[in-house]
Amino acid sequence: MAKIMNILKNIFTGYDVQDAYHQGDIALNEQHLMVIQNLKFTWLNIESGAIAAYFPNFDSVAHALKLSRNSNELRKIMSEALCAFPLWLSRSNCHAGEYLCENNQKESFLFQLTEQHIKLIHHLIWRDMVINDGIVQFYFQGYPLPMPYTDGKRPFGDRTDYHQDMIDILGGGVELDLEKLFREMDMALYVYVRNTIQ
Repeated sequence: MAKIMNILKNIFTGYDVQDAYHQGDIALNEQHLMVIQNLKFTWLNIESGAIAAYFPNFDSVAHALKLSRNSNELRKIMSEALCAFPLWLSRSNCHAGEYLCENNQKESFLFQLTEQHIKLIHHLIWRDMVINDGIVQFYFQGYPLPMPYTDGKRPFGDRTDYHQDMIDILGGGVELDLEKLFREMDMALYVYVRNTIQ
């Protein structure tokens, strides 16, 4: 992982990603959405668990956008998309259903995205993804782009017992395996961002 990150860091020079942090409500275009649709999601060992949105490599994004992988334009688009991602996610929607998932798996499989997953996705609390954040540097040393990641202690609300926040979000009356739902959030995010309703 460290070797990959060093390569990526060397590829992207010239554009200051800090500029993306100061743009406020970034108006997303088709290129930004292509970037979001190529995101992968992984768990970080923080408190109860945090989910990071990242790119293991930039080749697929560069190919989709028909841009050079070492261009400043690509870095700008990716930085803006990542900074805008949490707000975009809260405003987006997706149909529940069975979708192909390949998130960090050797083989693809069918994942059942439920209404419960979708409700929880809309309530995820994302942390500030400043590029020099100590958490980001610890897990992804040298990663050259902003990295949104969820709050590892309070992923859905104000409580450290996140199961109670999940109950409030999902409502009572139905017996649910809350911990299973929580541990499926990385896969739910993967299929969600690739199948959003325009």
